[in-house]
Amino acid sequence: MANHKAAGNKKNSKGEVELAPQQGRSLQQRGGQKLPESSKAAEKALTHPFLGRELRVELVDRRILVGTLIAYMGLGDLLLQNAVEQRRYADGELSWRPLNLVAIPLKHVTAMHRRLPDCEPITFVEG
Repeated sequence: MANHKAAGNKKNSKGEVELAPQQGRSLQQRGGQKLPESSKAAEKALTHPFLGRELRVELVDRRILVGTLIAYMGLGDLLLQNAVEQRRYADGELSWRPLNLVAIPLKHVTAMHRRLPDCEPITFVEG
């Protein structure tokens, strides 16, 4: 019997083995061979639904970050590219600052919202 834990695979509640995504190379590029369409569908199912999408992240200190999610680590960090941070001060003043690349520890995230395809870009709330 193969050791599925060593390969990074997990068993679901039905006892079926779920394949873990391979790091570094996509499923289509392994060994320089093209894989059948069913493998392409499996790769699409393994990707995170927020990757490559504009994301609005609310933090415990009430800051709001809007940017494109380019990487994540399961229960670890989010990595946003071309982000904008909105901060509201005690006196009610709002400030914005651009951030080229920002890592956000998941323990500081209170909410995440992604922009759906064909919808308006995410904007900040005034006032």
